[in-house]
Amino acid sequence: VLLQSPDIFRVGVIHPGIDRTAPVSCTITGTRDSRSNLIRYHMEVESVVCGKTLCKVVPVRISWNELGIYERFDLSPGIMLEKDKGKPFTNADYRKLDRILADSDSPFSRVEPEQIIVYEEDDSSLDGITGATVLIDSSATVQGAVLTCYTLWHWVNGSIREEIRRISGDDRSLDELRVLLGHEEYPYREFALEQLHRRKAFDDTSMKAVGKMALGEGRPLFNRALNYFEDSTPEAYFRYLETLISNGTPAQRTGCLRSLMGSEIDPPQADYYDQLSRELAACDTYQEVDLMLKLMIAKNPGSREVIRQVVPLLERDILIARRAFWFLREEKLSESQEQQLETFRKKFSDYLERFANPMKTSKRTVLLLALLAAAGSIFAQRSMELFNRDWKFKLGDDPKYRIAAYDDSGWRHLNLPHDWSIEGDFSPDHPSGGSGGFFPEGIGWYRKNFSVDSARYNKRTVIRFDGVYMNSE
Repeated sequence: VLLQSPDIFRVGVIHPGIDRTAPVSCTITGTRDSRSNLIRYHMEVESVVCGKTLCKVVPVRISWNELGIYERFDLSPGIMLEKDKGKPFTNADYRKLDRILADSDSPFSRVEPEQIIVYEEDDSSLDGITGATVLIDSSATVQGAVLTCYTLWHWVNGSIREEIRRISGDDRSLDELRVLLGHEEYPYREFALEQLHRRKAFDDTSMKAVGKMALGEGRPLFNRALNYFEDSTPEAYFRYLETLISNGTPAQRTGCLRSLMGSEIDPPQADYYDQLSRELAACDTYQEVDLMLKLMIAKNPGSREVIRQVVPLLERDILIARRAFWFLREEKLSESQEQQLETFRKKFSDYLERFANPMKTSKRTVLLLALLAAAGSIFAQRSMELFNRDWKFKLGDDPKYRIAAYDDSGWRHLNLPHDWSIEGDFSPDHPSGGSGGFFPEGIGWYRKNFSVDSARYNKRTVIRFDGVYMNSE
């Protein structure tokens, strides 16, 4: 590959070892191939950020590919990294450092500089490491060089990656990005979607390409495609979600239905939800049917067409049929539909009595929201802001998730309302039992970063959650 002259870029980068909020001005050098595409970047950094004068600092060159993925680090001839007491890095240490830098989920992402080491008063070591390390075990660092590992890891995996991706994204034409949507490697498809979204490429050609790509993707990238459509025009959003529901997998359809549940935009066509209800016949899982019916209750209540589409579900497997039964019990039916419902009730009366009506919870929730809305009107003069968008979610539990500065950049992005349990696999073995729809149980974390205007500092601010599931904190 013939390489052309390098490009120089000035960027601002956040490094927690230097300043947690103010960006540091850095110079990135980009290299192009014979087709004038940026294919690689490198930057010269200092090996360690040290609050004392005990650290030996040497220059290190770090290289990334065009996606901001770490490739390697290099030292100039005659330059070496050192550990405590002036011990030089061994070849094994250099190999371990390379593995540490390549791990974007390193424990270094979840700790602050002051949590890494404890200095002793008589400490005279070069790297300041005679005290105990905190929250970092030996497998995640080079012993005696924890500050060096921390410093270089944050240069490699910090906000510089976003800057590199932005530069590469701006360097590519929309046609080139659309081609990358079909790339065989996931990181390139992810990059292409991210850059089309960032550049607000909502032209029909781009949206068709994203829609085609999304149908072949798993949940993470499919959800990002949904976010892309959510930020497009209302007409395009509803049109492409209908297409994805019609042609997607059960998991993809549930993702689309959750998106529609969280949307506050009315569809351009008055009969949109009537038409969408015809997809009930193609719904294969309880989760899909449940979400579709919740959507119809919220967005299209009392529709005769929806009722017509739900009645045949009484002939499906018992879980789906039971869900259809409880829905229809709340609707105004024709005489023949009432007869079908009564026939089902008599046939499965024992089973129906054993399990509560899930619709009752929904009714209570609707009543609660109505009361809250009425109360909110009393205080209409107050400033109110919808807080449903741009949350981050991770299934699981870890004490570190409580730390405000915890790096949640790798968490899933989503909008509320959200129910992670119904995204899981249905199984009669789950401890939730029939009353919980046989869905998985567990703990999930939601985080949101937001800014407060200085004008509000001396005023009362309330975050109101209209509905949160049990055992929440």
